[in-house]
Amino acid sequence: MNEENRLDVSTMWKTFKELLLSTKRQNIDKLIDFLDKSDFKLAPASTRYHNCIEGGLLAHSLNVYYESVRQKDLIKLFNIPMDTIIITSLLHDICKTNYYTIEMRNVKVNGAWVQQPYYGVDDLFPVGHAEKSIMMIMQLGIPLSDVEIAMIRNHMGFSKGEPNDVSNLFNKYPEALITHNADMIATYVIESPGLLKDFSDRLEVYKSGK
Repeated sequence: MNEENRLDVSTMWKTFKELLLSTKRQNIDKLIDFLDKSDFKLAPASTRYHNCIEGGLLAHSLNVYYESVRQKDLIKLFNIPMDTIIITSLLHDICKTNYYTIEMRNVKVNGAWVQQPYYGVDDLFPVGHAEKSIMMIMQLGIPLSDVEIAMIRNHMGFSKGEPNDVSNLFNKYPEALITHNADMIATYVIESPGLLKDFSDRLEVYKSGK
């Protein structure tokens, strides 16, 4: 909806599909087809905060992937295969497919009231954030290991779920730290320009890995 910050959805979607196909995971083509026919490519990542923009969810999913692969030492320590990194990072928020709505509200502009669109939420299956992502992936025929389930389940850390459950899961599956770290950096650094006034000039250098 925000023309000033329009994202290159076509290029992002091509990269997203190529990464998923590279996993050669069973039924991955079925999952890609489902997402292609849904609103996933154009949906925002949130209604107010990070990537509240057309294509924001797709961009966020890729950002979590990029931030996951930065953690080379942890990936090596935990001996995590790349297909696990790709699946868990790109699909951790698949639960937001067919989740957002576009509604209208009155806003005062130059002293006059005008109608402007905004994103709302209509959760057709409210069973929990990460839990819903796990269910959707598996219902589409993609097998997930226990480690992958833990990585998706705990990607938001202690901000979602019972503290003891989250702590126990991190203790048993420390691999989940990778997705959690990546999601936090993508959300609060890469996609939150309002928080970057002191170092926004260095953000592009950071993202490029130079």
